[in-house]
Amino acid sequence: MAKNRNLLKEANEKVKAGDLRGAIATFSLFLQTSPNDPRAPKVHAHLGEMYLGIGRFPEAGEHLERALAHNPDSVQSLYRLSQVRSFEGRTDEAFALLDRLLELDPDHESGLARRAALLQYLGRVEEAAAVIDDAWARGLANPNLAHAFAGIAHTLKRRPEAIDRIKPYAKDRSVPIKTRVEMSFQLGRLYDGEGDYDEAWAWYEQGNRLSKPNLDPTGVEKAVDEIIATYTRSAIEKLERCDTSAERAVLIIGMPRSGTTLIEQILGAHSQIEAGGELQDLPKISMAIPGRRVGGVLPSLNRIRGNALRRANRAYLDALDAVSTNAARVTDKLPTNFRTLGLMPSLLPDARIIHCTRDPMDTCLSCYFRNFVGQHAMLTDLEWIGIDFRCYRKLMSHWETVLDGLVEITEAPYEQAVGNFEPEARRLVDFVGLDFDDSCLHFDKQRRMSPTLEPEQAGKKVYASSLGRWHNYEKHLGPLIKALGPEFAPKS
Repeated sequence: MAKNRNLLKEANEKVKAGDLRGAIATFSLFLQTSPNDPRAPKVHAHLGEMYLGIGRFPEAGEHLERALAHNPDSVQSLYRLSQVRSFEGRTDEAFALLDRLLELDPDHESGLARRAALLQYLGRVEEAAAVIDDAWARGLANPNLAHAFAGIAHTLKRRPEAIDRIKPYAKDRSVPIKTRVEMSFQLGRLYDGEGDYDEAWAWYEQGNRLSKPNLDPTGVEKAVDEIIATYTRSAIEKLERCDTSAERAVLIIGMPRSGTTLIEQILGAHSQIEAGGELQDLPKISMAIPGRRVGGVLPSLNRIRGNALRRANRAYLDALDAVSTNAARVTDKLPTNFRTLGLMPSLLPDARIIHCTRDPMDTCLSCYFRNFVGQHAMLTDLEWIGIDFRCYRKLMSHWETVLDGLVEITEAPYEQAVGNFEPEARRLVDFVGLDFDDSCLHFDKQRRMSPTLEPEQAGKKVYASSLGRWHNYEKHLGPLIKALGPEFAPKS
């Protein structure tokens, strides 16, 4: 019993320290050793929420179902499981869970907001607005409902109302900082939609200022230089190669906001392709290979061998199986997997890589306009974003040279997908080794929620409105242009 208490104490300390993966491992060990402990249902609920937080929906769903089996009236577990089922595309189940939740607590703010968001993703925007308007009329004005309404307001052309509802939360210093940050980004989107670019910029700037951490941006440059110096062509060719093919794996990589979600939506509509979303497994597996880290992310070359390599290969293939055991291909669209491409010939033989690219200015501005909620710390400052972009392109140029003939890589320019949609969709399906499926041309009909898709983009085809968007904000972008340097900054 004392050992169990110590495990729970250790797990909770890891949660407080921000070591989510360590906490998951320790909570899981507690359940393995004490599955019948009276505290096990609460641990299942904790694990469900943590797996949801890292995008591991099958595991999240399993643990939350176990928690609900012990406590069917837990509104928190009902809410979290409704999120999981929404992201999995199991919308009927998500609605049933929300119905149960709102029977137990008709004024549950997050449940009402989730129901409205799900209706919006399904194209039932008027119904979504009715849910929020009814709650607002009953005096349930709160950040969750204001946030949900902001997404709907774009479609209904009710942005001024949304601005009025959100602005108090963004301005109030007594509001939790995370809420103020997200409301600032929402105001930026709303004012951008109204064409008031100076006001939009002011709110985007506040959101980034409030979430900006203390860090040394030169660390990114040093890390990239170390990777390039270590993972040379000759070094990669000498690495041991796993016998088990990873042909099922399709890695969609690039700078964040470069079109990875669009490419995954197109491919994920194919009957033989399952969209895995931003799987967190490759960085985790890379870090689990023992030894010193190269550039902070890759194992030293002398450790990529034997049982450690085979375990890493098996762990990633198991992660694909957790997404689907039947699909011929499974996509993994974690953009920053570009950092670990030097492992691919050895660790994931036969995997295919789609490198998403986009105009540097549009990419960087889109990064600045997105609240990454604690991820991608470099993307909260214009100068840092420019440095980060240059480092990403430097590393990708290296990989494209040293991996030529060792890994199948194709580039997918965002502008090509928008301007030449059908030929590009056909080319990408051919690249992953499958016959074309016309469903890829109608990916907007899938209506599957995505954590990386803005609500107002749900159910939309490709659109060109984001091309050249940076021109609306050009007078604010001096630090970015300077940091990008002559190779990537716009030509005057």
